[in-house]
Amino acid sequence: MTDQLEPAAKDAVTVAVSAVPGVRVLYPLSGLPGSAVVRLRDHEDALTCELRLATDAAVPAREVVQGAAGAARRALGREDVVVRLEIASIE
Repeated sequence: MTDQLEPAAKDAVTVAVSAVPGVRVLYPLSGLPGSAVVRLRDHEDALTCELRLATDAAVPAREVVQGAAGAARRALGREDVVVRLEIASIE
């Protein structure tokens, strides 16, 4: 993935994952100002997508995980993406 395509890809993942039922909000990956919400790493022929999100406790975690991972892969147009999620619930 080129540097020029990466911002558009991150935006696409953000929009797609935010629309998954049960996903309440995407959080920055670190506490630093301006920290990214989506991190993409392309190494050794593997693309990794990292997300940190809060979920609605009423939606089963399995559904949120499957939905978020699928949405990220579809947004990136690749099924071989490794999706890493950090999840917290909001009650």
